Amino acid sequence: FLGPYLGPFARHWQPCGICDSHRFIVGLCALALGLGLALQFLPLPAGRGTSRLRLFFWSLGWTLWFGGACASLLHWFG
Repeated sequence: FLGPYLGPFARHWQPCGICDSHRFIVGLCALALGLGLALQFLPLPAGRGTSRLRLFFWSLGWTLWFGGACASLLHWFG
């Protein structure tokens, strides 16, 4: 939960931080995480790299979700 919301959490949930995080950062992070989640359940053609592809996008989704904490903290430092 605190990935893209780490900045507002660090600023004691000030409304400006919540609005900025919710408007910009959460949308992109949720899209990346949703793509990683969708590829876990979508039927992909059977082949050698299917499990690696799923693992890559799952890891990428979570990395971008928690990477949203860095972008969120930039507002806090700014």
